[in-house]
Amino acid sequence: MVIGIQWDESFSLGFEPLDEQHKQIFGVTEEIDQMLQASAPRDAVIEQFVRLRGLLSEHFAYENTLAAGLDGVQYPFNAHRACHEKVLRDVEGVIALSIGVEI
Repeated sequence: MVIGIQWDESFSLGFEPLDEQHKQIFGVTEEIDQMLQASAPRDAVIEQFVRLRGLLSEHFAYENTLAAGLDGVQYPFNAHRACHEKVLRDVEGVIALSIGVEI
């Protein structure tokens, strides 16, 4: 395993919409991992990174919407949001390096 991330039920939040998104994200990272181990064609791997970027963007937007609905409840979401932004930048950086274009 190159990436080293697999879904485990211990990650479950008990909130089905988020759990399903997390499972999809983990699934794509596992696919990328398998592709890298199999030396899959570069374009196919890039396509999966682009897919991952889309899933992450949708997921982060959904979590932001949920956090906005907390209406004053104290939640350390700024640090969580910063983590989201870093993950997204990292994935975008991999894509940019792979295709030689800034995203």
